[in-house]
Amino acid sequence: MKNPLFISTEKKATVLLGIKQFIYQIPEESTKTSILEMTAKVEALKNIFNKISFKQSIIFTNSQSRAESYKTYLVKEGWTSDVITGAMDQTDRLEIFKRFRTFQTKILVSTDLMSRGVDSEHLNLV
Repeated sequence: MKNPLFISTEKKATVLLGIKQFIYQIPEESTKTSILEMTAKVEALKNIFNKISFKQSIIFTNSQSRAESYKTYLVKEGWTSDVITGAMDQTDRLEIFKRFRTFQTKILVSTDLMSRGVDSEHLNLV
């Protein structure tokens, strides 16, 4: 084919200078049950955290129970982690975010509560 042309209906995403983006694809057979999917995602997190140098990270999940499960795994693996969700008391959320901002917590697992307006000096992996 001479002079091929790529056509897409999707808007082009802007990537800021200095920002690296990558995809870690979960094997399709792992999505057949929620247990297999969770196990595959936990393995993916383990691989990412062991291969990428980072100061702090936020992991977003779609449910409070999944957030708690990820935190349990991370703590078992030796990572300082906290969970923050909209179901928590405001005082508890503020305390958890304070620990994150002051670098007492390396990984914060959150529902979409923290998806906007997060500003932490050390956060460099989402």
